[in-house]
Amino acid sequence: MKIGTILTNTFPYHLIFTNTFPYPLKDSTRSNRFPKEPLDIVKDALIYDDSIDILLAPEWFLNASGRAFSKSEFEDLEFRITDLSSIYPDKLLIPGSVVWHQNNYLFNTAFISSFGKTQKYFKKTSGGDSIWRNSSEIKFFPHYNQGKFAWKNYNVGLEICADHKIKTLKEDLNFAFDLQIVISCSMSLRDYAITVVDKGLVMICDGYLNYSGVFQIEHCKDFSWNLNPNFNWLAAESSETVLNNNVRYVIYEVETLIK
Repeated sequence: MKIGTILTNTFPYHLIFTNTFPYPLKDSTRSNRFPKEPLDIVKDALIYDDSIDILLAPEWFLNASGRAFSKSEFEDLEFRITDLSSIYPDKLLIPGSVVWHQNNYLFNTAFISSFGKTQKYFKKTSGGDSIWRNSSEIKFFPHYNQGKFAWKNYNVGLEICADHKIKTLKEDLNFAFDLQIVISCSMSLRDYAITVVDKGLVMICDGYLNYSGVFQIEHCKDFSWNLNPNFNWLAAESSETVLNNNVRYVIYEVETLIK
């Protein structure tokens, strides 16, 4: 199995210094953070190596314009990602997340696309998402839907940043996944939040710390979720390249499929 991770800084530093919304980025600032339209970067990654199985990008990756999207922009983005999935049907595409707003509510949503169809995962816990709002009247909406889905023969779980910190998959679903995926902007994998089967895979793609990782989780002897939840982390081999416009792209490979 091959997993491709797009690494670029997705933290909206410019929003810390202004209350104006939407706040247009200067060209020089935009070129440093998002040298190309996000889906063009995704296309570059798929063209570079079309043998990958899973493609990930960080939280907030899709907000390249430096502002939250409207509902219509959100729906257009979903259409474009679904169309891209129809071109690469056997791949699991999770190109980060997008912050958008509707009726004074703010949402943080990830698209999960494969075989020309798209599901959506809505972040449950705000971990700084309010930075994207344009007024105090706009509230983060914890529109939670379970981040559990099937892809090929795998049971997959997805969390966005702070959802991983509070053990959303582990506590809300009480389920051991084949693949556990975290997309984030300032988050690290937490051992207490891991919930995968023996030799299952855990992967993360972060847009603040600018790192990613894929690990095979090996349950230790006498492993028990309740009494002895100990395991070994086996890091997958990786290679790194630079896509057009200096975007880092790290590919991980696990020789043996877990199913």
